[in-house]
Amino acid sequence: MNISGYVETQLLYESQNTIVYQAIDEKSRQKVILKTLKSGYITSQESNRLQTEYRTLEQFDNEGVIGVLGQTVIDNTPAIVMEDIGGRSLSDILTTVRLDLPNFLSLAYKITTILKAIHDREIIHKDINPSNIIWNQKEDLVRIIDFGISTQFSRESIPGKNPGVIEGTLYYISPEQTGRMNRVLDYRTDFYSLGITFYQMLTGQVPFNSDDLGSLIHSHIAKQPKSPVECDPAIPKTVSSIVMKLIAKNAEDRYNSTYGCLLYTSDAA
Repeated sequence: MNISGYVETQLLYESQNTIVYQAIDEKSRQKVILKTLKSGYITSQESNRLQTEYRTLEQFDNEGVIGVLGQTVIDNTPAIVMEDIGGRSLSDILTTVRLDLPNFLSLAYKITTILKAIHDREIIHKDINPSNIIWNQKEDLVRIIDFGISTQFSRESIPGKNPGVIEGTLYYISPEQTGRMNRVLDYRTDFYSLGITFYQMLTGQVPFNSDDLGSLIHSHIAKQPKSPVECDPAIPKTVSSIVMKLIAKNAEDRYNSTYGCLLYTSDAA
């Protein structure tokens, strides 16, 4: 792919709606990530998401959120230019690596610290999952990415939706994010998704795994999963309890703040 102003461009990731490239800025020689919309999927909704992501990223400065460097145009389509920390998504890493407890605790603390910075800016991410966490293991750098469906702090009403159009990643969304619980959405939805992510980091699997979307939604709302320590007795009960509190069905039963979660994670370490 030839992109004006960039060299050594490589396709990094392609979804139904977006394309992500890795490249080198021709002027600065800096490695960058370019995110743009896929030709044929340039709807007003997708364009708004891209602009939401850019405006959100602009608010951060070296706080564990992927750095935004500017905007450009690729094939007459807007694109975001972001930093490249030389890492891989946590989802890719977890396919080949089972984290030991010290590495889990260290990484969990870093991710929670970044989430605190996000919430301190009064932003709900709404799609915390291993695919949206980039980790450079060699330099131990961690970044949270993909703020396309993020929202400013609010008590957001989530109407009932067809499972195919629910925002977020179904294996990780909170019960209230499904739109089936007749309740508003707040920052604690991120705690649930964080808990599912921690669960996978510890056990190598998500608590609910089904190809049936309706079954997944029902599980998030009503089914109590095995605790991490039940999946692996080597996992400390304290750590397992932290995860289970994060994935409580009712938002009121989760931690009241990211700071509270940080305290417990730090104590477990």
